[in-house]
Amino acid sequence: MSITYPIEFPSDKYVTEFTYYLIQAVGISESPYTFQQQTFEQQGSVWQIEITIETYSREEAEAYNTFLLKLNGLKGSFTIPILGAEEPRGSAGGTPLVNGASQTGYDLNIDGCSVSTTNWLREGDWIQLGSGADSRLHKVMNDVDTNASGEATLTLMPKISEAPADNDPVIVTSAKGVFKLVKKENPISTTPDGRHRIGFTARENK
Repeated sequence: MSITYPIEFPSDKYVTEFTYYLIQAVGISESPYTFQQQTFEQQGSVWQIEITIETYSREEAEAYNTFLLKLNGLKGSFTIPILGAEEPRGSAGGTPLVNGASQTGYDLNIDGCSVSTTNWLREGDWIQLGSGADSRLHKVMNDVDTNASGEATLTLMPKISEAPADNDPVIVTSAKGVFKLVKKENPISTTPDGRHRIGFTARENK
């Protein structure tokens, strides 16, 4: 049987803990004489997630067990939203699109939004750029209002390193990223009465 990556993460029904954080390639040097500091921001940044799953029967557990096996260690990838934050806090109306080519950095101009809307997106909402294996997650850094033409500028973290094309979709509901396991070994703990506990760490697939 062939498996096409990325695969989808199973239901979040039995996820008991979900942790996410951004790893950024920012270095620092400090003078041993004055303690003055200099920081150096490099290009790289990547989301990392940690997931704990607890089920109470084999029937509940097997979807997660086979999910891990399908990933084939470090080979495969999967898509997942930030659990608990799938819905935007803003109204997010319209059909948002990238407005202009060659956009990189922290700001992204978009159009196709509902017009003249206050809090179209809210600080902390998520967007997805790209699709399939090229999906990328970005977090919105401030409240976003649209103008009378349905245009807005998003300030994002992490910054955009690969420019999306003009008119590419901007996904604002159930935004997903693509992740790969960090470790080759991801044990599945079971008990005689059928309970299962699964935990793993995954990093955004660049």
